Amino acid sequence: MAAPLGKPQAEGPEATEALAKDPPAKASLPTDGIPAPAPPKPVSAPVSVPDRPPPTRGPVQHSPIDAPEEAAPPPANGRLAAAWLGSLALLGAGGAALVVFQAEIAAAWPPAARFYAALGLG
Repeated sequence: MAAPLGKPQAEGPEATEALAKDPPAKASLPTDGIPAPAPPKPVSAPVSVPDRPPPTRGPVQHSPIDAPEEAAPPPANGRLAAAWLGSLALLGAGGAALVVFQAEIAAAWPPAARFYAALGLG
């Protein structure tokens, strides 16, 4: 039976003397037809970088104690009010169409009858 890996086959002074007289051969790799590795290239001196200021990191931030800048008030024209009124009129017209055409909508799409019943219109 062979000795476990990592342990000599014999122990004691006889094994030590035997190893001293006849050391194990070093493993060698076959070198037939393999060229020798090229010597390493010398490291060149570092390239000098011209002196310049470090890059900026965006706009300057104000401290939280600074008062916020006041935004300009929106121009006082009637376009914003007209847009709100137009949106509300469109929603109202859509709601009125749902009530006026209730029978036609329920006939075309039967689940709509549950919607009208939930609103108390059915």
